[in-house]
Amino acid sequence: SVLSQAVSVLSAAAAPPTTRILAANVIISAVALTNIAGLSASVIAGGIYRLDAQLGVLRGVAAQPYKYGLTFPAMTQARGTVKATLSVVQGLGSLSSRPQETLFDGAASGSIIISTLSTTTLTALVAYYGFFQVSTGGVIQLQAGASAGTAAITIVSGSYMQVFKIG
Repeated sequence: SVLSQAVSVLSAAAAPPTTRILAANVIISAVALTNIAGLSASVIAGGIYRLDAQLGVLRGVAAQPYKYGLTFPAMTQARGTVKATLSVVQGLGSLSSRPQETLFDGAASGSIIISTLSTTTLTALVAYYGFFQVSTGGVIQLQAGASAGTAAITIVSGSYMQVFKIG
């Protein structure tokens, strides 16, 4: 009936998000994209989800690239952005921090979406925003990759991921 459909829609809209918050730092030393332990959420086929995630990052060394991405199951539609701070030295040593932003779509699962390089600043903020129309249930998993050598990346405690089922 129309009434039961309306109640069903309201129930789905009122559902709390899946929230994951890191209680401790996660250190990644692999150069390849690696799952960030604790920052994943299950999604079901037919659902529509919104992603909001922010990573506090401590890079091992300056002047080395660090990578960010995510994995997800097959999607009917997927669109989003990943934003990251970048610092550069300009002119006579003045420091400028500015954000980079890159779009992703349904073909991005398991790919490096954004890579950052900092000349001096080791701290960064990386933010993920997007929506997913799920065709095959599975897991949305945030990923990061370190630089070559011993330049590990640390995802600091308090970093979080929220996945809202909106439909």
